[in-house]
Amino acid sequence: MVKNIMDSNSFQKILVIIVTRIGDTLSTTPAIESISGSYKDTEITVLAHPKRYTVLQHLPFVHDVGFISKNTAIWKG
Repeated sequence: MVKNIMDSNSFQKILVIIVTRIGDTLSTTPAIESISGSYKDTEITVLAHPKRYTVLQHLPFVHDVGFISKNTAIWKG
């Protein structure tokens, strides 16, 4: 029998990293909400540009918001 590694009980925390501008950041919120709905007992943390904090902090399905910028990112694309 093959085990499904995406089993909703296998995750405790999920990190979402958003490195886009505000419009694209807003467009990702339904996807984050969907992830939250699929993994109900999971804490979701979002890393984004500091200017996005005020938008992301009020999302009821996001547990914590952290900051990332070009200067603090290890990998730059």
